[in-house]
This record gives sequence, structure tokens and C-alpha cells, in this order.
Amino acid sequence: MTFSPAPRLPALLSFVVLALLGALVFGPPALHAQHLNFDDPFFFGAQSAFASGGLAQVLDPRQTIANVYLPVAHLSLYVDWLLGGSDAAWVPRLHSALLHVVVAFLLARLLGRLGLSVAAATAAAALFSLHPALVESVAWSSSRKDVLSGLGVIACLSACVAHAHAPSGRRLVTVGLWALFALYSKATAIVVAPLAALLVLGSARQPGAWRAVLLLFAVVLLGGLHHSALAVREGTLAGALDAGLSDRLLRAPGAYLHYLGKLIWPTSLNVLYPEVITLEAFAARVGWASVVLAALTSLALGALLRPRTRVAGVATCAVLIALLPFNTALPASTSAAADRYLYLVVPWAALAIAALAGRAATLTCGGLAVVAAVLTIARVDAFADSQTLWRQSLAQDPRNAVACLNLAITPAVAGDRTQTRLLLEQATQWARYPHHKLRAEAALASVAWQEERREAAVRHARQALDAARALPDSEAARLERVRRSLQGAVMAQTAGDGEAAQQLAVDALTLAPEHAAVLSYRASSLLRVSLADGRLRDDAAAARVEAFAMLDRAVQTDPDAADPHVVRAQWLGASGDNLAALKSFDDALLRAPLHSDAHAGKVDLLLAQGLFGAAEAAARRAIAARLDDAPMLAKLGMALAGQRKLADARAFYEDSLRLRPTDSGVRRLLAAVLVLETRPLLFQLPGEQLEARADKIRELEPTNPEASLILAMARRHQRRLRDALVLLEGARQTLPDDPDVVRLLADTHRDLGYQLMLQGGERDRSIDHLREFCALAPSDVPTEGARMVIEQEATRQEDAGVKAFGKQQLVEAQAHFRRCLALMPDRAYTRYQLGLTLLQRGGDSAAEALDLFLAAETGLRAQGHDAGLPVLYQIMAMRRLGQDEAAAAKARAFVAVTANASSPAFDRIRELAR
Repeated sequence: MTFSPAPRLPALLSFVVLALLGALVFGPPALHAQHLNFDDPFFFGAQSAFASGGLAQVLDPRQTIANVYLPVAHLSLYVDWLLGGSDAAWVPRLHSALLHVVVAFLLARLLGRLGLSVAAATAAAALFSLHPALVESVAWSSSRKDVLSGLGVIACLSACVAHAHAPSGRRLVTVGLWALFALYSKATAIVVAPLAALLVLGSARQPGAWRAVLLLFAVVLLGGLHHSALAVREGTLAGALDAGLSDRLLRAPGAYLHYLGKLIWPTSLNVLYPEVITLEAFAARVGWASVVLAALTSLALGALLRPRTRVAGVATCAVLIALLPFNTALPASTSAAADRYLYLVVPWAALAIAALAGRAATLTCGGLAVVAAVLTIARVDAFADSQTLWRQSLAQDPRNAVACLNLAITPAVAGDRTQTRLLLEQATQWARYPHHKLRAEAALASVAWQEERREAAVRHARQALDAARALPDSEAARLERVRRSLQGAVMAQTAGDGEAAQQLAVDALTLAPEHAAVLSYRASSLLRVSLADGRLRDDAAAARVEAFAMLDRAVQTDPDAADPHVVRAQWLGASGDNLAALKSFDDALLRAPLHSDAHAGKVDLLLAQGLFGAAEAAARRAIAARLDDAPMLAKLGMALAGQRKLADARAFYEDSLRLRPTDSGVRRLLAAVLVLETRPLLFQLPGEQLEARADKIRELEPTNPEASLILAMARRHQRRLRDALVLLEGARQTLPDDPDVVRLLADTHRDLGYQLMLQGGERDRSIDHLREFCALAPSDVPTEGARMVIEQEATRQEDAGVKAFGKQQLVEAQAHFRRCLALMPDRAYTRYQLGLTLLQRGGDSAAEALDLFLAAETGLRAQGHDAGLPVLYQIMAMRRLGQDEAAAAKARAFVAVTANASSPAFDRIRELAR
């Protein structure tokens, strides 16, 4: 390969061709794409570093975004944020596509300088631009650094080649500036120095050509040291997180083979390969991968030495050099595999293909570009949104902790707690690094807490703390330990496990006793032990003073912390100082608009005061801030119900349910609203509407007792009284004091009683229903008619009993008398008759007969009637029971009363008194 003094370089026509290809492949999907939840939130959305830090966050070398200082890439994204904000994802997507076209055009010109014809250079650049492995660098906003580093490297190499032909100070400065551009777009641009040396080595050089290469090595050395120092400070240096150097070296040949395979055969691509499985596979293939790599290197070096194959040799060597930062062996290199790392590799592969094809370079590269375009168009669709991306990633290999974590937090999945929990559990299973384990366990703790699985939540919080303890020691890691320690302690404390709370809080209390969050936790713990029935105990004054002193120190330590204001508000609310408490909640939300405890505490305080309108507004603000968990939805429902805005409440819950159809909390709340809407219309709506509403409530919440009440009313309309009675009896078990339940139950007994009576053949059952009606009927419901029917039946039964007794049919008489007393227990004479029947039957019924005679005596005397006969048979029953003295005493007492002398039984009793 020789440098041409006056090469014919690709120009406008080549740019137009490359731009049309880029627009065709990347343009339409970009117009409808969304931001992805992997790195994009650093730049776009509520947590955007641009929104909080502005331009200073981008340019200040003391600050980082996503743990790196890349001012070129971040400034590019900052411009996109200024133009489109956080919602217009098409702006950065189209911007990346345009930059990708520019890189392809610059590559075409570089390849022209290296000896390719205009057509061949353009075709090779087209192959580069359409390679499927580069899709994620272009179709993913956060991968702008790959595109920009590619732009800087290609421009720098072009300047370096130009300097090799005609050295000048201006070109030397250009080389240095483009190198800085590339290095501060992405640190892996350090390969620009050895690539430049390779190109200069193969070019026709002028004296002084190597000065540009030496400058590049100096710039790369200083830039690399700067990036490494930042990685150490941020705790992200790969060597600190991964295995030792020897283990990493064992994986290097396998890593090379992986990337070379995706370069040549770009199928089964994955946005992020599962780390455990991928790295283990790299190590497992070290033997034959080393052989392949050694053979390829030998071929490349051999081709480099032969003039006819020098272009292919240079290109192959460039491929191997460009992969150096991603071979998992360098201390500051990445340890994960990703297709986007091929952005600086594909250009040289395209050059190698063109060189090997010779005169057929244009046709070969063009044909491969067409094939690549088909694969790329399909690949671009994977980056439409987060859910699509991570589902496709897991379809390639489900053993991917990061993919599971990212899919779990997509809006479409996050509303389904079951699916979220399964993904997070899968993430914990495959997590290789402590920070991935930490994310999964902390998220599982939150999910379990929302599902009110307190014990599981504390267990996951403990495991998250263990993962935080395994992080490499740094200030960020220590703060993470403090956060996880407090999370677990608060959960355990709320769950009532004080011992576990103390154990979990040790890390926070030891590592950062004066941290604002730790001081707030201590003040909150004092509040918890100072409460009794939601109010401060009389002896809590000293604890209050101590807690407020801690909170004052917390505010001084970190004026921007929200927790001290939340805890202060809780203390003030418990003290009854509601206005001051509301102000403290507002102070907390001013500092942290997404603070869930501040939102919840404020809404609770407003609800407790009956300020339902203000509570509704506060709850809606919380939901707008994405705090739309079941407790907050419940609070909004309470606020709406308190204002009788039932239609609004129903519409809100129906909208929520459409987004999260499996959310049991929302389903219960919607069922409750439907009940509140239906109750006032219970006695007005037709049966069809009542049945439809009952079915809807049961569908939402199968155990809701109100559904039985509403359905029972529908069955009454349909005259299905037996079914209505069963439903009402079930409702009564859970709603025993509900007036509507009691009233409908009474009415149903009455109606069913009359219905059975008219049908005939079930007289006893009809009377029983009427008797239940009389027992249940509210005071404002007339019962005279039913009582008259019952009395008539009781009289009929008594008459039948007397008749049977006269015929000495004692068993039948006993049954009639018992039935009479079941209907009207206060009939004294019937008691006497039943006792007489039992006494005459003999056996072991004398004791029961005695009780009946006693009750009959009491009832007859209360009515002013003669009680001689019941007394006489009392005495006889006593004597039969062997109570002779008691019998004689009873007889003497009766005889002693002068008024009893007129009783027909007086003489007989007097005889028994002797």
C-alpha cells in the first residue's frame, strides 16, 4: 500500500449515496422511537444530568456523567436535549444517523487516500455504515460516544496520513485536536495511536512523518491516564471489578474470536451479552481460540510484508489492534461483550474485503452492503423501545442479569408485579457483579414491600446490603451501604422486627453516623417508640427535643436532603401541629419532588383532617410524579370518595387498570368505588343492571361481600328468593351490622315465607321464614301481619297437642307443644302442657319437665292467672327426682299463701305438704 500524491477522493456524489442509505435504513424507525432505559436516563428524562447540572456538568473536568468525563459526546447530547427536551427521542436518533453518515463519508475519503478507487471506497464505506453490529451505536442515543469516537479516529487518521505525505505544523495540530476529540468522545479511542503507526508504516513517508505518531502516543498516554484516574475515583476500573490479570488474559483469545465472529457473521446479535455465560465461554475456548488468533496474526503479518497483499495485511492488523480495548485483558478495559464495540473495527474489515476482492472490490462490497442492509433494517426495530430491546436480548439468551433488570423497570412490565418479580429473581440468579445483585435485591425488596410481604422484603433488603458490602471500597460504595442499611432497617422496623432493624442499621450508624439520612433515621426511630395510638405519649418531651436536635444537625450537614424535613413533619403531625407538619412536607418535596414518604405523609395528613379536596390535589401531584403505587391510589380514591366524586374515582381507576390490568390494589379500589356508586341505587336499579354491577365487582375482587348484597337484590327482582337468601346470609357473615343487609335479609325471609305459604305443602318452612323476618325486621318495618300468622300457627299447634294428649298420643303431643313454643316461647300454658306430657311419658325427662313447670308458674303469675297446677306438678317432678324435702317445702310455701286457697289444686298440694 502506498500513499498517492494526488488521489482521487470520494466527493459529493459519494456523500449523497451514503446519506440516502442512512436515511433509508435509520430514518423512518428514528421518527417513532423512544428513549431506552439503559444509559439514556442519564441524559434524557427526570434524572437528566443536563437538567440538574446544565452545561457545567458537561464541561467541568471535576464532574462526570455516568461515571465518565466525555465532554465531546455529552456536549453533542446536550445540544439534542436543548433542541428536543427529554421527550423527542427522534432528535438524538436522527442526529446519530447523520453523524454516522459523516463517519462513513470520512472513511470513504480515508480509504481513497489509502489507494482504493472512488467507487470501491464508497462501497466499502457503505458496507461499514450498514453493518448490523453497528446498529446499536446509531439507533441508541447513549451510544453517541461510539459514533463520535469513530468520527474523531477516522478524521485523526486521515490527518495523520496527510501529514505523513506532507508534514506541516498545521497538520500536526490537526492530528492532536482530532485525537483529543476522539479520546473525549470515548476512552477506547486510545487505539488511534497504534492504528496511526500502522498506516504511516505502510505509507509513502516524508521525513518527519513519525512526529504525528509520536504526538498521538503522547496524547493517548495522557488521555488514557486521565480516564484511568477517573475510573479509579469513580470505582469503575474494570480490573478492580473483575478477575485477576491471569484470568483475564485467558479470556482474551475467546473475546477476540467472539468479535471476529460477529464481524464476519453478524447474526444472533445481543445488545448486552450475559456476562457470566459469555466470559466463561471466552475462557473455555482459550485453546483453539489462541490457535486461530495466532494463525490470523501470522497471516496478517505475512501479508503486511508482501507488496501485493499489504493492504489486506494492514487492514487485518488494524482489525486486531482496534479490538485491543475490548479483549477483557487490559486493566482498564471493559469486561462485558457488546456489539457496539465493533465501531472502530468494521472500517478495517471493509478495507480488508475490498483489498482481497481486488478489481471486484466495488461489486463485492456493494453486494455485501445490500445483504447487510436487510439484516440491519430488522435489527433497527429492536431499538424502538426498551421493552422490545430487552425482550429480544433475552430471546437470544435469558441468562442475562442486566437485561432482566432493565426489562423489569419498563412501564409495560413494571405494572405487572408478578412478571417484575420473576425477572428480578432471574437477575439475582445470573448476576455476576455485586452492583447487579444489589440492584436486583433492592428492587425485589421494594416489590415485596408493595405486595405487603414484609418478611420477604426484609430478607431481600438484607441480601442487597450484603451485595453492597461486596462492592469495591469507595466513597460511592460506602454511601450505597448506608442507603441499603437504612432501607432494610426501616422495613424491619415497620414490620415490627426491632432486632432485625438494629442489625441492619449497624452499617449506616457505623459508616456515617452524622449523615443526614442516618440522623433522620435515628429521629424517626425515636418517634416510633414515642407513639401510642398514633399520638405522642406524655413522657415523649425529652425524645422530641433529642430528635429535633438531630434533625437540625441533618439540615446543617446537607441542606438539600429531604429526609430531615419528612421526619420533622411526622413529629409535628404526631404532636398535632398540622400546619407546621404540612410546611415541612412541602419543604421535603421542594428538595426531592419524587420523595414517596413525603407525598404519602402529606396526603395522609390532609385526609385525617377531612381536607379531601387538598388531599386529592396532593395525591394527583404524587401520581404525576410517578408515585402511582397501590397505597397512593388508595389515598386518591379516599379523597375522591370523601368529596363524593365517585364517577371521577371510577374513571381514574379504570384508566389505571387499562395500563396495569393485574394490579390487585387498583382492582380492589375500583370495586370499592362501584359499590359506593351502587349502594344508593340498590333499591332503585332494575335487576339486570344490579346483576351486571355485581358481576363486575366480583370480577375485580372475588371476595368482596358487597357483590353478594347487590346480586341478592338482583335475585329479588327476579323472584329467585332462595338464591337471594343464600347470598344475603353470606354477606351477613362479613357485614353483620350493615342495615341494608339486615333489611334485605328480613324482607327476603318475609317474602319467601308468604310465597311458600301460598304454594302450600311447606307450611313449617314458611312459618320459620316469617319468624326470622320478625326477628330481623328493623323497627320501622311493620311485622303485625307476620306475627298474627305465627300466633295462629302456634295456637293450631297447641290445639293439636292437646288433642293428641287426650288420646294419649304423647310423642305426637310433645312434638306439637315443642313446635308451638319454638314459634312463641313465652306461652306459659303451653310450657305447662309440654311438662305434663314429659312427666307422663316418664323416663329421664323429669328434670326438663320441672324446668317447664317453673317457667309456666312464672308466666301464669305474671299474667295474673292461677299457677296451682304448675306448682302441683313441680312438686310431683321433685319427688320423682328424689327431692322430697324440696317438694315438701314448695308445697308448704304455696299453702301458706292465703290467695292460693281458691286454686283447684290447693287441696292436693296441702296433702303433699304434710
